Amino acid sequence: MSQIKKTLVVKDVPRKEPCNGCNICIRLRLLELGIIPGQKISLKDHKNGLWTLNVLGENNISFQTLALRDDEVDRILFEEENCIVGLI
Repeated sequence: MSQIKKTLVVKDVPRKEPCNGCNICIRLRLLELGIIPGQKISLKDHKNGLWTLNVLGENNISFQTLALRDDEVDRILFEEENCIVGLI
């Protein structure tokens, strides 16, 4: 288990280019879970291909915990102090 304590801001959840018209759109799923531009999240850990993260609300208090697969997290662009970062 890899413990991670990092707070990031979602910059974007871009559309896959070219769009494959998948039955289950990962981008849409992430947006429905609240992973939207400007949203703060806190990474907790990474284990067996799953990221555990908290969606943060007012005063950086967690209001939702999510587990996302590597390929789902790879679709999210994060920023940290105005720099785009990658996780893997």
